[in-house]
Amino acid sequence: LALVASDATSASVAVDYQSAAIQLAYGPATQDIDSMPRIVSMLDTVELTDLTAATNYVVYARSICGVDTGDWVQPLLFGTDCQPYVLDDQNPSYTESFNLYGEHPYAFPSCYTRMQRVYELGVEYPSLKRVNASEGDRHVLNLYKDASVALPAFNLSGEKLTITFNSYSPAGNTYYYIGLQDDLSDPSTFQEVRELYTKSNLTSQTIDFSKYKVEGKYIVFKGQPNTKMLYIDNVVVTRAPECF
Repeated sequence: LALVASDATSASVAVDYQSAAIQLAYGPATQDIDSMPRIVSMLDTVELTDLTAATNYVVYARSICGVDTGDWVQPLLFGTDCQPYVLDDQNPSYTESFNLYGEHPYAFPSCYTRMQRVYELGVEYPSLKRVNASEGDRHVLNLYKDASVALPAFNLSGEKLTITFNSYSPAGNTYYYIGLQDDLSDPSTFQEVRELYTKSNLTSQTIDFSKYKVEGKYIVFKGQPNTKMLYIDNVVVTRAPECF
């Protein structure tokens, strides 16, 4: 029972499947399945509407026959369309602390794109991870090996960007990249800006993109094949207008 998402917009998506009858449960990726609305369909495609833009969703499915139901299959994950974030005089910066998505295993930051995925001992990377639980509800972006992730798009024309963030590795000192990429489906378009080094204690990083053309490109964190467990937190992207 395979699910495929297609024609996603900011408010709807088509879910295709192969089954005589099916029950779907769907909702934001931070929502538990027991509280999700459900749809029973006899068609090959179900259109889910009235969705929220810039939101990650999860869809579960199981076959039905009369009053009997099968088991829920591995869920389908998709995101509704994201408009580029506008950085201007009124909103000169964008901040992501990764603390708004809860403990759900399929939660992930809105409008972030997993490009290179790594699976290790049943865990998918990039992912969100809760750390230092004794200090409160704190989450980080977790990369491992050559996993890579793109930040949301920013609506820019002629501006410069600076990004600041914290990083550390619980497994010891490690290296990784930050760069720019214009086509998230083509790894060859990745442009390395800097190779970064982080320690086992918290390291504050500031990257100035003033020498790079950022319009139409995404900021990307990219691991290396030997990158150890890497935590990234408190990402702040700041616009710096051109001066004449």
